[in-house]
Amino acid sequence: MRRSVLVVALLLIVLPLRAATDWTLVHNRTMEAIDLMYNLDFGAAEKKCNEVIGLAPGDPRGHFFKSMTYYYRMSFKGGSKNDTAFWAFIYHADKVTKVCEQLLDQNENDTKAMFYMGGTIGFKGLAYVNRGETLKAIWDGKKGYNLLEEAVEKDPSNMDAKMGLGMFQYMISQAPSEFQSAIKLAGLTGDRWGGLRMLEEAASKGVYAKQEARRWLYGFYLAEDLPKRSIVHIRWLKDSFPRNWYFLQQYADISLYQIRDATSAEPAYKTLSMMPINNGDVSYVRWLANFRLGYISMAKERYSETITYYMAAYNVATTDERRHESAASIGIAYDFLGDREQAISWYRKAGTHSVAQRNLKTMRTPKELLIEKVSWAHSVGLYHRVISLVDSVVGAKAISDNETLAQVLYQQGVACYETGNFGRADKCFTAVLGMQGADAWIHPYSHYRLGMTLVKQDKTATAKQHFARVLEYEDYPSEDVLRKRVAREMNALERNGK
Repeated sequence: MRRSVLVVALLLIVLPLRAATDWTLVHNRTMEAIDLMYNLDFGAAEKKCNEVIGLAPGDPRGHFFKSMTYYYRMSFKGGSKNDTAFWAFIYHADKVTKVCEQLLDQNENDTKAMFYMGGTIGFKGLAYVNRGETLKAIWDGKKGYNLLEEAVEKDPSNMDAKMGLGMFQYMISQAPSEFQSAIKLAGLTGDRWGGLRMLEEAASKGVYAKQEARRWLYGFYLAEDLPKRSIVHIRWLKDSFPRNWYFLQQYADISLYQIRDATSAEPAYKTLSMMPINNGDVSYVRWLANFRLGYISMAKERYSETITYYMAAYNVATTDERRHESAASIGIAYDFLGDREQAISWYRKAGTHSVAQRNLKTMRTPKELLIEKVSWAHSVGLYHRVISLVDSVVGAKAISDNETLAQVLYQQGVACYETGNFGRADKCFTAVLGMQGADAWIHPYSHYRLGMTLVKQDKTATAKQHFARVLEYEDYPSEDVLRKRVAREMNALERNGK
């Protein structure tokens, strides 16, 4: 009897009772891992995931986000065929699948296990697509799609599952035509706007997937030519993950080139030029930041500052292409300053760069430089400056050909529209439409812009006529973009009963 008591006592010392899982701690550690991952600190994120796995080895969270650290490592390495990050991702993704299968064996209605398993299959599919194995991704993706769809049907409040299903539905709807037969054969169905709605729900109410929902939404909205919706999500991402240089760069680029908001882009590029860079090509990031700052300064006619930024870009460039691009831009800035000797020196350093070669052979007149300033100002949304510059150009009779005149009047029309001067915008676009010899894109885009201007003046019947005229044009740059815009405006008018 005494011996039995002794054995039991020893067992209690050697094999202590298992403590109950601290699920609050599991959640908190998972959120910490997610934060580190989106701040591009993959090593620290993986360690945090290991802590989660140690706390709850039978729970998919730690395994899933550990696999995702390798997915993002793979993404930043370019995903080559022999990429060790790819195989590490596949290895850990398979662990997620095993854990989820065990949970589903115990409870076939476990919607969280369905989400993690379906999501893992989805990301494996994306990895295979990036490696050129799209058909494998389609056939494997069917199971993931079904799991996510079932998870949402059983638990509509599972916003994380909605992220996965929404991403599937949108991407299927936008798949290239050559894969549509395979998609149909696999029994997959896409839903463009339904997918976006699900992603928006996940971005707003998701627990572990709201960051990923926003990451996809900003890209999808750019593809839809909806930059104002895109900027909302990329701004949230760059604010939430301040050590992620990529989110900051995307925010700055969308602000500058899509929204034409140099005021927001400029400080973002300045931060990008100095911040620590995790998991990225430091020389490229520094070059890009300084080059973009030079671009903004050029548009603002701050030419000495322009040269300083472009020179910094030139000095950190590690490829001939970047050096030549920087040198050509320095030459342009010197031309604007009236220092032709320095301009020629830098054009020569630009090698075979086409703009440098053209400007090296031909010295632009003050009138030509004035016309060029219009395009620079227009490109970053300095609309009041565009209006005054075009007035100067026209007043100086600087333009002798319809092609150039149509372009600057179009730019002035856009500037008038953006500043609320709709009557003057109307006159600009009408004048452009009366010109022969303009670039192929000018007339369809002018019909669209004139239609937009007429809507603002409550002349919707005439606006519709101009929108309809756009569809008569074919084979011009950005035709698909313009057709999307026209369809959107026509639908809006119809919804409003106009």
